[in-house]
Amino acid sequence: MAFKINESKQVSKWVKYEFGEEKHVSEFKIRGIKYKPYLIAHERIQNNVNVHGLNLEVSENEEYTQQEMIFKIVADHLIEDWKDVDIEIDGEVKGIGFDKQIAFDMMRFGGVEGMMLWDFIITNARKIQDDADNYKAEILGKSENSTNTSSSPVKKKRASTTKNSGQ
Repeated sequence: MAFKINESKQVSKWVKYEFGEEKHVSEFKIRGIKYKPYLIAHERIQNNVNVHGLNLEVSENEEYTQQEMIFKIVADHLIEDWKDVDIEIDGEVKGIGFDKQIAFDMMRFGGVEGMMLWDFIITNARKIQDDADNYKAEILGKSENSTNTSSSPVKKKRASTTKNSGQ
């Protein structure tokens, strides 16, 4: 039997997002929450907080808050693409193509709508991953049962001893 190595474990899906008073519908292609670059970036954020602790000194350099760093990794790693996304700049609404920086800015500077977008992405990334994991378990479970040939344990033979008639 040979092991098959599947390099691409990435799962993603197009999901409709309805928002705003006009109920505008956009679509986002969202990756599963176990997307390795996302997991690594998320772990680094947690390690950074654990290593540096709570630092109350404000730096003059532009630093991101922990929530902003989370927005950044979601924009960079969990959103793969989008359709029909409009942004308003100086009162003018225009459609834009997918851009990681704009996705980050939408969550970072979007107020309540930005938080709702972040929540939508995270919730769907988990659901997409759960669905993929369940499907994989179902498929592997079916193949596992078909290869099981015996359910009874191996019987051990009783050790026999010979008596020496001279004793």
